Amino acid sequence: GALVALEFALGWPERCLRVVALNAVFRRTAEQRAAVIQRAQDLRTSGIGATLDATLARWFGVSEAG
Repeated sequence: GALVALEFALGWPERCLRVVALNAVFRRTAEQRAAVIQRAQDLRTSGIGATLDATLARWFGVSEAG
């Protein structure tokens, strides 16, 4: 969410008076930053469908239920 808010503020400053970014990418290792960049590229080229399962697994863990 923080990255989306920052992108919005940069892209449409006339529509954004203030922005606070909490839990944004901060102090990540080079490997973690590379993974974030790769996910952004995947979203651009393949759309959300290509990253949805991996994102849900990363956020919530892998469910044993069907």
